[in-house]
Amino acid sequence: MHKRFYMGGLGTWQGYDHKEYMGSRFWMTNAEYRVVIPVSDFALSAFWDCGQIANDAPLNAEIDAKNTIGMAGYLGSSFRLSVAKRLDRSEDDAPKIYVRLTHHF
Repeated sequence: MHKRFYMGGLGTWQGYDHKEYMGSRFWMTNAEYRVVIPVSDFALSAFWDCGQIANDAPLNAEIDAKNTIGMAGYLGSSFRLSVAKRLDRSEDDAPKIYVRLTHHF
């Protein structure tokens, strides 16, 4: 039995459809810059997600890298509202809105 990974959506590449891509190999990175508003439970952030996924193929320059940018607002440690936009196409790519009520880990 082969193990497959699913990428896209909340927790992976925000801005893409949920489990839009499947493969047996992947890499993913995320960078986030967060600013906490003093004397409050509110914070704002800008983030960038990037990665590649392939099904039984080497991850090299021939595989397109997936990129997403977005912004998020935090209220305390258990609520996050984010807006993300994928960067790999210009049609049918409206920004996606995500709400997370607890931390992933």
